[in-house]
Amino acid sequence: MKNNIDYNSDKYYDKLTDAEVKKLTKRLNEIEQDQLIAWGLHRISGGFVKAEFDYVEGDLIGICIIDGVQSDCENRVNETLCELYRSNLEYKD
Repeated sequence: MKNNIDYNSDKYYDKLTDAEVKKLTKRLNEIEQDQLIAWGLHRISGGFVKAEFDYVEGDLIGICIIDGVQSDCENRVNETLCELYRSNLEYKD
């Protein structure tokens, strides 16, 4: 069945439905775990990754991925802004 939702309509343009919030929360957790391993931060004491919802605009969801190493002798933090397609929560190229 094809998804016929017009995400650019006023009803959906800047809001997430409860179902979308639930799916996005699960996806953000997956992104955190994937990036933690991909960047090797799981092997570093104080290494972390946090993926957070930033905005929704039409058929795109903006997220912020914060990663780095924080300890008593080092405080290195990076921030990356990304967009996911609202329909499938995959990264926009």
